Amino acid sequence: MKKRLLLLPWIMMIALFSTSCWNYKDVENLDVVAGCAIDKTGEGHYTLTVEMINMVVKGRESQPESVILETEGETILDAIRNSISISSPKLYWSHATCLILGQDVASEGIKEILDIIFRDEELRVGIHLFVSEGKTAKELFDAKVLTAVIKSFEIDRRMADEGFLSKSFPVQAYRFIDVLSEEGISGVLPSICITEQKGEKMIELCGSAVFKEDKLLGFLDKEETKSLNFILNNIKGGVIPLKESSDGGAQRISLEILKNKTDIEPMYINNKPSIQINIETEVSLKELNKADNTITQKDLEFIEKEAGNRLKTDIEGFISKVQKKYNSDIFGFGRSFYKNKPSVWKKISHQWKNIFKDLEVKVKPTIRIMDSGMTNTYIHIGD
Repeated sequence: MKKRLLLLPWIMMIALFSTSCWNYKDVENLDVVAGCAIDKTGEGHYTLTVEMINMVVKGRESQPESVILETEGETILDAIRNSISISSPKLYWSHATCLILGQDVASEGIKEILDIIFRDEELRVGIHLFVSEGKTAKELFDAKVLTAVIKSFEIDRRMADEGFLSKSFPVQAYRFIDVLSEEGISGVLPSICITEQKGEKMIELCGSAVFKEDKLLGFLDKEETKSLNFILNNIKGGVIPLKESSDGGAQRISLEILKNKTDIEPMYINNKPSIQINIETEVSLKELNKADNTITQKDLEFIEKEAGNRLKTDIEGFISKVQKKYNSDIFGFGRSFYKNKPSVWKKISHQWKNIFKDLEVKVKPTIRIMDSGMTNTYIHIGD
């Protein structure tokens, strides 16, 4: 018993001094990375553009400053490691929020990039992926931002805000890796571009980038991305605009989306696969330009019907375009067969590429107006 008591202090001391993080790094000896872009050179090498956070003392306060570093390598990892010879202290990647891929890099395949993210202890698998619609990805770091000093943080904030419009959606690296490994679905990443506003180059989320396996095929605009979000049950908000003709002239109507539920139903009748998309959307009537100053139940039913027709036309037209132009199942129709009708999927999976481009898809939307705002009358201007 005495021996055990004598050993106890030594055991406690060993435990105290041996406890630490296995990969701890002194922050003072690191440059914190906020985001990066990867492009390809004319010689087939890779260019890595990194945005770092530099803290500058102004008066009594420290303020962040954006610093851009550029390096090159024969491979992507070579470019990352070559940054050590330029940056002192070493780059710290754990706080990086976004990785922007140039079109040339994305078109040749991003499997290698995803593999580096998955294997390297310094890179986060939760980093957000983007594809640049411009000539290069690095040019985005030359654009002006409205709110944040650090451009990568501004991009991250924009993505969070755009989610409420349902015209884009965030994709983290690990989620894209999961999609690549699934049957019957192709991946999509948000696209980003530079637009000019009052003579200034500004960063803007432009829609989505369509992939087949790990290779970029092309882009979708914001409205097409919104249709995609309806299909994928990713709707978080947004507006359904309508413009209808009446005896009193054109009516402008805006329905704000409150809630949405989409169900993809795979069907197999007479040895022919097809898809039915059931969409249930709850909305609020927020804008109405009407000849008289009343809103009747008949008016609401008419608006619900017209909104459903608009949704059906937009989504079915969008699906047809993707089938013909890209032949890439970004909707997960094949996955719905794989999960819900595995015996059917076993029969058709080997020829799904040919089946998908001519697959019959029907959209059945149901729109419900839950309220018409604070009043059921329209503002009337007297004579």
